[in-house]
Amino acid sequence: MEQQKKSRLYIGIATGILLAAAAFWYFSEPKDTESLLEKADMLRAEENYEDAIEIFTRVISNEPQNIEALFNRAYCYDMLGKYDLSEADYSRVILLNPGLQPAYLNRGQARYAQQKWDSAIVDLNFVLRFNQFDTVALYRRGFCKGKTKDIAGAVKDYSDAIQYRPGFVQGHLERAQLFLLRNDTAMALFDLTKAIELAPKDTRGYFGRGELLFNQQKFELAGNDFNSVILIDSMSTKAYYNRGLCYFYLKMFNEACKDVGIAYELGDTQALPFLNANCRPQQ
Repeated sequence: MEQQKKSRLYIGIATGILLAAAAFWYFSEPKDTESLLEKADMLRAEENYEDAIEIFTRVISNEPQNIEALFNRAYCYDMLGKYDLSEADYSRVILLNPGLQPAYLNRGQARYAQQKWDSAIVDLNFVLRFNQFDTVALYRRGFCKGKTKDIAGAVKDYSDAIQYRPGFVQGHLERAQLFLLRNDTAMALFDLTKAIELAPKDTRGYFGRGELLFNQQKFELAGNDFNSVILIDSMSTKAYYNRGLCYFYLKMFNEACKDVGIAYELGDTQALPFLNANCRPQQ
């Protein structure tokens, strides 16, 4: 009998604890839209995107036209790389507020992340119609135009972005590639050199200029650029291989074999045919 009393007592205590916990959860969990949005915004700021999406979705299920929840859920989807879902949310935002420029800008980003170049350009056109100095929109539209083979249009967008945003290294690098597609090597060389001046620790400018100079058979100058890459990144396989080729055409065969050998040791299997043909002792 005593044991039964103790069992009932324990069960009662446990039940009380569970009821108290449930009540605490019920009353502490925010229910109104404003509190839910505040909690979701905090989670988003902490980069806890999955949990933020869950709360934004709760708000949207109760208020399908809540622009703040839709926009911020789309942003979270962007951060998770779920661009199809973010595009859908931005589209709903635009239907509710057709003049909201950030939604067009972000939907354009989501679309070109999915390689929907033409539809991304439509969104970015809308943004630039109201703010022609938006360098982010110009850069993104230029990128999309390049993908659709509108080289002239892409060059103009990059040029405008560079004009409005001095020091835009990425713009110079990508415009250089467009100039190369037009066989305008002089302008490509200008952009690559400018990129190096602006970011002397960025290897991309040296690589691009080195390859351009190599194709012009300016092997000593090209070799200097690949050497600069190696000084910045001593593990750059491609730079060793390319500098080795420059040495080879300059008839510096020992240096060429050494560099290509380093490239091979670093994992470049394409260096092996060169080594076999030019650097192995003949049997």
